[in-house]
Amino acid sequence: MSKKPRYDEDENVSRHSATHPKKCAEMAKKYGWELNRIEKNEVE
Repeated sequence: MSKKPRYDEDENVSRHSATHPKKCAEMAKKYGWELNRIEKNEVE
């Protein structure tokens, strides 16, 4: 499996992990981030 980089220069985005999609929105609000999308991680 190919892991996506935390910072993607091509897309100019930084990825962060959370345990649930709702937590993504909470982190974005807490840190003042613009949430572009939520990506589901592949689980082995």
